Amino acid sequence: MPDSFGPRGVSSDCEGHVRAWAEKSFDAYGALRYLQAQRYVIGDHIGLMGWSHGGGTTMFVIAPRNVARPTDLPEGDFRAAVAFYPAWCALLGNDWTPKIPLLLEIGLQDDSISPKPCIDKVSSAIERGSPAQIKTYDDAVHDFDWSGDALHAITSRSGKVAHYGVDEEARADALVRVREFFDTYLKP
Repeated sequence: MPDSFGPRGVSSDCEGHVRAWAEKSFDAYGALRYLQAQRYVIGDHIGLMGWSHGGGTTMFVIAPRNVARPTDLPEGDFRAAVAFYPAWCALLGNDWTPKIPLLLEIGLQDDSISPKPCIDKVSSAIERGSPAQIKTYDDAVHDFDWSGDALHAITSRSGKVAHYGVDEEARADALVRVREFFDTYLKP
């Protein structure tokens, strides 16, 4: 799990100090290169997964024209990706159509990020032939898969109130779906 915050002296990044489309994308590809250099790793069967800020990073990393993608990946790119309630989907280009299989997991009641731009971007990409899937959860909010995280509200410095907390039914479903998705694309 790459740490994009600590080395940059950032403790929380709701204010956009570390850009997913830039620094964090390079961090993801640094992690990919590192893993591919390990003897115990099947270098052409590596997946990418992120939550919230990391989910947004995942969406940018798999973009076809990501400037962070190395031109020389002898063992290939990420084989599959999962994004949980990603941030910044509205910033993805209108032609965003990843070739890397993607599973989007998102709660429809998420008021921390807006689910609609993510659902719209992935739906449009699917229509253009992207190997992507979407799973929405009607009653789930941000962090719906964090076990033991009771439903609560947080007010940001700007005054925005957002709700966070586990939805046990959605969490259980997501655990099964993510395993099945990665099994499909990552098992040798």
